[in-house]
Amino acid sequence: MNRICASAFAAILMAFAAPVFSAPATGLSVSAIFADHMLLQRDVKVPVWGRALPGAGVSVSVAEVSASAITKADSTWKALLPPLKPGGPFELRIVSGDTLLIRDVLIGDVWLCSGQSNMEMPVGDWGKVANWEQEVKEADYPRIRLFTMDHRPSTYERTGVAGSGWRICGPRSIATFSAAAWFFGRDLQRRYDVPIGLVQSTWTGSFIESWMSAAALKQYPAYVKDLARVRKYPRNDSAAQAFYAADLAAWNKRIIAGDAGLKGAWMRPGLDTAGWLPIALPSMWEPVIPSLSNFDGVMWFRRSLDVPALWAGKKAVVSLGPVDDWDSTFFNGTPIGGVRKYYQPRVYDVPESLMKAGAANIAVRCVDTWSGGGFSGTPAQMYIKCGADSISLAGPWFLKPGHDAADDPMPQPLDWPHKPLVLFNGMIAPLIPYALRGVIWYQGESNADRAAQYRALFPAMIRDWRAHWGNEKLPFLFVQLAGYQKPPVEPGDDAWAELRDAQKSALSLPSAGMAVAIDVGDSADIHPRNKQAVGGRLALAARARVYGDTNQYSGPSLKSMKVDGPSVRLTFDHAAGLTARNGDVRGFAVAGADRKWYWASAAIEDGSVVVSCPQVPAPVAVRYGWASNPGCNLYNAAGLPASPFRTDSWPGTTDGRDFLVK
Repeated sequence: MNRICASAFAAILMAFAAPVFSAPATGLSVSAIFADHMLLQRDVKVPVWGRALPGAGVSVSVAEVSASAITKADSTWKALLPPLKPGGPFELRIVSGDTLLIRDVLIGDVWLCSGQSNMEMPVGDWGKVANWEQEVKEADYPRIRLFTMDHRPSTYERTGVAGSGWRICGPRSIATFSAAAWFFGRDLQRRYDVPIGLVQSTWTGSFIESWMSAAALKQYPAYVKDLARVRKYPRNDSAAQAFYAADLAAWNKRIIAGDAGLKGAWMRPGLDTAGWLPIALPSMWEPVIPSLSNFDGVMWFRRSLDVPALWAGKKAVVSLGPVDDWDSTFFNGTPIGGVRKYYQPRVYDVPESLMKAGAANIAVRCVDTWSGGGFSGTPAQMYIKCGADSISLAGPWFLKPGHDAADDPMPQPLDWPHKPLVLFNGMIAPLIPYALRGVIWYQGESNADRAAQYRALFPAMIRDWRAHWGNEKLPFLFVQLAGYQKPPVEPGDDAWAELRDAQKSALSLPSAGMAVAIDVGDSADIHPRNKQAVGGRLALAARARVYGDTNQYSGPSLKSMKVDGPSVRLTFDHAAGLTARNGDVRGFAVAGADRKWYWASAAIEDGSVVVSCPQVPAPVAVRYGWASNPGCNLYNAAGLPASPFRTDSWPGTTDGRDFLVK
């Protein structure tokens, strides 16, 4: 065959091989949560969604089932696959002119794992849980799949998922993944031999209100201004950044214009400080001055000193330690420095021209933009030094508010994770409506000083997520805060104990479960390393509350209280094999009508606990484990600890301040 004939024959073959009509490109795409190695939820209808040209038909198929959808005018489509049986691997095929093929898809149970740092804490990396090297080495579970959402706060509800993609569980992938989530998923996979998907969406130090939607927060007047402020930002990232810069500049002008200290030159030498409040530094002002417990804005500090004659005309150094948040520091009325980082120690040079023998003063203009304000360092960091000689600046100072910004808080950066609703917008909304088996949650440390508020917000958040997923009984399992800080010397009120009680109140919701972690804490580390117990207890709750097993999943839980003269008898649910670990029963306190708390003696009698105290001949209330890090040791035969509890409803450290109303 000559070259011309061969070319003609090839053209004929190509013509017959090609379709008569070629399908136009439809711009087909799918949410990034649908990717190779993914896991789909079994036994429920499974939404699959993405984008294509308006009006385009889309078909979706996997494991011999299929569904179809028509793209809406806004270019979005969603198909609903019928319930799937567990198994795999399969291919997920999405067709709309173009074809998207997602490989190595397993079908099993998907759990959303969220919260703050104790859920984010990885097996290895910075977490290094107990026995972490061996745990990483043995983490060969290819039917467990891991997905980590990127840290991405947002001022508006995102639709696109930003994450690392699905990873097959193994020694190389598990080291940086949530330890609590991993041990939870591993226990379930071992128990039920079903593929497990774990979707991690966490942020260290986050507040619960950051994880709630606008719909959930709008019922609370305290958040009306926050929501209005967030809604001002454009739904375009570059435009939003420009808007923020202008908003921040305008706020700075208002703060300067409203500062009585700048107007009155409160940094000048010889200022009369009559009426100023005394404070011993270093300290934050909120815990030591009740009238300033919620103050944000401009605070002025002053201190006098005598400059030795030998220092005159010589260069000196002023060290203040960290100042929260921003400072402008003056020596004898002249500025010597300023920093806008709350954690950075302040060290400023004092020029020779300012060093004159005799009376002098140091003034610090502190701008506190949120949370605590003041001097957060140590006494050793506060001094003025000239050559080898120094004078301590720790101790007595005076302070006075220059401008109260409570009604005009600083606009926070767009990547600031502590604003209300921004983590929901950026890290939860994009996942909706991905089919889930349930949620596990470990958060609360950041809200401990607002425990009374948490009692309202926590169940509201659970209901909020359930409403967005369209399932009012979506299982929600959570970890009660572990022990932290020094054990108490005497019994009394405690914010962390109140937060645990607020968490426990969410058990009144359907399909909720709690893992008690009071006994696996660390007095010196807010991130306890025994995440095996945390994940294991979450798995016990899942087995009983979600999978229908008859296993014991809870430690002793208070059932009733009966006063009998000078003693109180307490009975418990989940109390089979009630026992005290490591000696006599500890952790109980009693109070009479005067509401004064005393440590109580306790003993286990006939499956109940009897408590008494000589100082309280007529007890009316009992508390157990009521401290940040209590020494409590009541367990059942399953080895599960009793949750801290109280029988009273007296106001605590966080009651009486209605954070939800402004």
